[in-house]
Amino acid sequence: MSDAPVTLEAWQAAEKRFTAGQVTDARCIAERLPLEFLESLSPAEALAVRYSPELMLRPRQIAPPGDWLVLAFVCARGWGKTHAAAGKFAHEVLTNRPEHPAEFGLIAPRLEDAWNLQIEALRYWIPPWCRMLEQRARDTIVFPDHGVTVRIYSAQSPQLRGPNMQLLWGTELVKWVRGEELMRNARLAVRVPRLDGRPPQIILDTTPPAELNWVAALCAERTTRVVRGSMLDNPAIDARVVEAAIESMGNTPSARREIRGEFAFGGDKSLVSLEAVERNRVHTRPVMNSVVLGIDPAGSGSKDSDPTGLVVAGISGGHVYILESVSAQMEPEAWSAEAVRLIIEHRVSRAAIEHATGSGGASARALLATQLRLAGASCALLDSKARGNKRDRAAPLAVLINSDRCHLVGNGHAELVRDLTLWQPGDRPSPGALDAAVHAVASLTNGWQTGI
Repeated sequence: MSDAPVTLEAWQAAEKRFTAGQVTDARCIAERLPLEFLESLSPAEALAVRYSPELMLRPRQIAPPGDWLVLAFVCARGWGKTHAAAGKFAHEVLTNRPEHPAEFGLIAPRLEDAWNLQIEALRYWIPPWCRMLEQRARDTIVFPDHGVTVRIYSAQSPQLRGPNMQLLWGTELVKWVRGEELMRNARLAVRVPRLDGRPPQIILDTTPPAELNWVAALCAERTTRVVRGSMLDNPAIDARVVEAAIESMGNTPSARREIRGEFAFGGDKSLVSLEAVERNRVHTRPVMNSVVLGIDPAGSGSKDSDPTGLVVAGISGGHVYILESVSAQMEPEAWSAEAVRLIIEHRVSRAAIEHATGSGGASARALLATQLRLAGASCALLDSKARGNKRDRAAPLAVLINSDRCHLVGNGHAELVRDLTLWQPGDRPSPGALDAAVHAVASLTNGWQTGI
């Protein structure tokens, strides 16, 4: 997984590649066998069929062969992705030899999710003659007949250091806290090759992500195999229920993700689409007529505070360019120092600051003025009033983007893109980058009163 974000163009090429390689789905082999044949089986043979993933899973649910490093079931809700991942995981447990001890791992959004979802799904595939010893106090399961120890981890902590695993199964990646960091550590921990020469492998199951993030970047890698599927693919689900859900949710991005299993980036009521943002991204900064810094300061940098947003925007040739954007939880001293850096580097002529109170009762404007004096820099500081609700204030900026007159410069701006394409009224935390961008561009256009 590269540290560099995947571009929309690169993603679309990768999606086309792995979509073309999908196996045709159908009912599982066991359901297609003649009834006479099934009735002729001995009890032992019937049990062998019941606990065989190859016979009990649909064709697309069966893990593909090959030396892949990551297998990702990125499918709609109800498709059977957890069931499929558990089948592959159980197969690897049951084929390991006790004289060759192996360490496997499970990761879920929370520890209780691992026990309630992954372990329950795993039990379906473990035959009754195989000992499965649960050590809940240690968050461990031992399969003594096969020499496998399975350790369970919570995605609430990104630290995964020390294990030497051969196999890892992670579930519901879209719910992982600090998932990118956790996956990076997990890939370094899954490092011991299998006895048959196969590389160590990671199995993942999740619904598609709402943003072009690390999950999409992982799926785009050449060593990742991606399995996709719709809720309608599962014959065990009543089609009438699916049709009612489609009618209720419409063709919204969330419906496309959760019902159809599509990679549909963006929120249902977001300001602009990811396609519109990326269509207007440029990589060369033109000469600017005017450059403004917009600031949406938070009162503190505590873990429960909103992010502070800093956005540098300029005008050139009748178009707005977002030159740099920052959004993070920062103490007043930290964001004001960052603002000074932006002012100096981008030669900002004025800063539009949302009227707020900084640390210790000093206004954000006074704090920034002090930082500028200490740095020997100068910049006009203006109060920017926040009138109306956030969505209405951001509407003119959305119009500029949708009319191809507002451009992001360079490959960054992850937080601003997230705010533009995912934020919806009522969401927490507050969209710091979006608010700062609105203040900057509103100042450039004299409160949206003049043309650009």
